[in-house]
Amino acid sequence: MSDNPAARIAVLEGKNRRNPLAMYITEILEGEGYGYRLVTVPEECGLLIVPDIEMAPGIQEAVRQFAESGGRLLALRPGPGLWPLFGLEKQDISLFTWADRYLRLRDGQRLQCRGPADLLHADGCEILANLQYDFEDGPSAHPALVCAKSGGRRAAFTFDLARCVALFHQGRADQAGDGPNPDPDGDGMFKPNDLFINYLDPRLKLIPQADVLQSLFTDLVGWLTEEAPPVPRFWRFPHAQPALAFFTGDSDGASAEDLRLAFETAESFGLSYTLYLMTQDFPKIAPEEAQALQAAGHEVGLHPWHAPAPTVPEFREHLILEYGGFSDRYGYTPATVRNHSCIIAGWVETPAIYSEIGVRMDLNPYPIRGFQYGFLTGTALPAKYMDASARMVNCYQQPTLTSDDGMLEAKCGLPALSIDEAVRASAALLDSLCDTYHGVYQPCFHPIRMRAYPPPALEWYKAMLARVRDKNLLSLSGLAWSRFNDARRSARLVPQNGSWLLQSPEAVEGLTILWPERVKSVSVNGEPQALNRTAWSGRERCMALNIGAKSEARIEVGV
Repeated sequence: MSDNPAARIAVLEGKNRRNPLAMYITEILEGEGYGYRLVTVPEECGLLIVPDIEMAPGIQEAVRQFAESGGRLLALRPGPGLWPLFGLEKQDISLFTWADRYLRLRDGQRLQCRGPADLLHADGCEILANLQYDFEDGPSAHPALVCAKSGGRRAAFTFDLARCVALFHQGRADQAGDGPNPDPDGDGMFKPNDLFINYLDPRLKLIPQADVLQSLFTDLVGWLTEEAPPVPRFWRFPHAQPALAFFTGDSDGASAEDLRLAFETAESFGLSYTLYLMTQDFPKIAPEEAQALQAAGHEVGLHPWHAPAPTVPEFREHLILEYGGFSDRYGYTPATVRNHSCIIAGWVETPAIYSEIGVRMDLNPYPIRGFQYGFLTGTALPAKYMDASARMVNCYQQPTLTSDDGMLEAKCGLPALSIDEAVRASAALLDSLCDTYHGVYQPCFHPIRMRAYPPPALEWYKAMLARVRDKNLLSLSGLAWSRFNDARRSARLVPQNGSWLLQSPEAVEGLTILWPERVKSVSVNGEPQALNRTAWSGRERCMALNIGAKSEARIEVGV
């Protein structure tokens, strides 16, 4: 059967010298499980996405003709030549843009808006979100997101959604250790927290703002393609789970007894734990014990330490040396990492070093000074980095959301919490991830703090393990979670005439496919499959499959 372009998303490929993050839209698509095709000119497709790229007049005219002939179009901060397609026009005001302000969704939710947004007038379109100058202000008349009321399904953001999400994830490059304003929180150390000082509004730290925008994006894709052939996507988690738990901790000189307590306590609840081990603590876990823990569903990784404020070259040299020592002792390169004190060098250079070494996931984003706990990077999802030259960094960020040292001490510049307060705050965070935001609950519980430190954190740790167990949430180690993400992203749903070809180079257990609500039945290789609506899936229906490596399956749907 031939390829069916009408069921495919196409992304217009290009560059923007003023905005190197414009093509981060591809990371958003991959993170939300969509297949897509990069194109240099508009072509037949179910949806054409036009990023904030520089376009020659001929390409802009081709986009206009595509839309006016009925093509479905989503544009991110389109230029003036495309405004009429969306019912947008320039305001008769001297100020043309706002930068790093706010936006307000139709349900009243306020979010930060990273990067510049154009101040336009809506004429003949429906406004789905408005720009807002300050947090306490009401929404302005300037739209942030509009959809056309006539002439076909089209929508446009007046800011670049891709840059906005990337900056939520990565923060301010000028506040990195090698930037002009290093260490803005003044602790003498280079940490991810530095990148968000005077950037993340603390009033919004309990909202994963980037994830909210991505969910808005997926809703928009659903509306834009509602009358096209169904556009399926892979769900974020295995087995149709609404969220996922990833319990972690750092050795930090804990006794061998306390290290084992952390694993044994998680195991007593039927859950996994990942420990990051400092080199000085290597003697406390023998290689055969690390292998046994991994076989039981846990992970032992590395907790590197070099210096509080390293340069990129010296940090790279040290990380390569330290990982070499770990591999020599334990026989593998750990899949995930959190550095001691979460020290990093540069803006996204440290994840680039991890990618070079073979580490798949970076847990260093960790709310400390000024924030204490919450969504430092606006996300609870694994997301890859993009550097200032528009190159993707092949390493996921998976932010740490809570920590015992950050919440039980006043080290963040905020009052220390009691154990009861920490449990309540953590439970509320976990509940929001299960019920609303659908992300990864990733706390840091240090083994050394479970019994030795006042107040001991063991009861807090047990309370959260019990809450995850009682919610029947899946708990994975860093190794299992990073492998799932790599395998999920390698899978492809190729649209064909009347069916889809599912191709998977790697084995994926519980790969979950979401179908638009209008899909009423699904079969795989001729066998009918259960298609379920869940509390979290909204207008989509889901099915979960166990996929073998290097496999293909033909999926047919009934609408």
